Amino acid sequence: MLTKNTPPNNAPDEDPAQRDARAVRRWYPLSFLLKLLVLILIVLAIMFAVFFYAMGTESGTKFILEKVSAETGIDFKYGRGNLRDGIWVTDIDIKATEDLEVLVDKAYVKIGWRAIFAKEVHLRDADIQTIEIINNKPPTGEPFDYKTLQLPVNLRFDHAKIKNITYKQVTKEPIVVHDIVARNLTWVGSMVTVGRGDLQYADIVKISALQGEIDLQGDYPLDLSAIAEVSALEKAYVDPLNITATGTLKRTVGKVRSRYNDSDVSGDFVVQGLDQDSPFQAKLQWDDILILMRKAKKFV
Repeated sequence: MLTKNTPPNNAPDEDPAQRDARAVRRWYPLSFLLKLLVLILIVLAIMFAVFFYAMGTESGTKFILEKVSAETGIDFKYGRGNLRDGIWVTDIDIKATEDLEVLVDKAYVKIGWRAIFAKEVHLRDADIQTIEIINNKPPTGEPFDYKTLQLPVNLRFDHAKIKNITYKQVTKEPIVVHDIVARNLTWVGSMVTVGRGDLQYADIVKISALQGEIDLQGDYPLDLSAIAEVSALEKAYVDPLNITATGTLKRTVGKVRSRYNDSDVSGDFVVQGLDQDSPFQAKLQWDDILILMRKAKKFV
């Protein structure tokens, strides 16, 4: 509130130099922050430019790969080429735990920026032949102990194609899945996340549109969805199964939707996949359904 004794904010006889000096003091902190932000952006741009250039040279590729190996503790060999355009990396050996080892025979890879700046194995494009997951601890007959599983480094794939993944355990038959395609696949700590994945198990099941996550600690909590094409069900005219699964790997709760002979079918299931004899409960629901039957022919 102004009174007769309150001078106006902008006195007509104020020195212009003093007014300008006050304005500079008011805006200088903001100007300093802007300059600092621009400086940081310039430094980051230079670092990215240097990194991008280095990835395109053999000497830069050698430096980066040696740094990745030193930072991650992963052993591997590499051939000619560069990380920007692609390079063959062979004999990759990753020690996941004391008993668990991951071997990759050869992979054609293009590295991502996080491999340097975030200290993780970041592959923006990878074409992998075979991955072997070897469990050197023989089965004990005891219930699955759900050990915490985590790699020594974070693993990130922007896009990956894998011909075969084989799980081997002493005294047991190997489990093989093949034709794996994954996008935005990460393994950070014990958390494995899939943006989208496709795979096939023998000629029995084909999985597509797999997405979700599983935490490899505790009872392995999970939240997944996928479309499954089961060859035996296809022969019985059952459409692909839309599956959602939650809970844990120890006790998985899920829902399934499909169609049979142009009729909707849905169901619920509970499975304890790693327990002895794999206890399984399920129920199906439908409204109207037409069951196809073939009339037997009698030959004399």
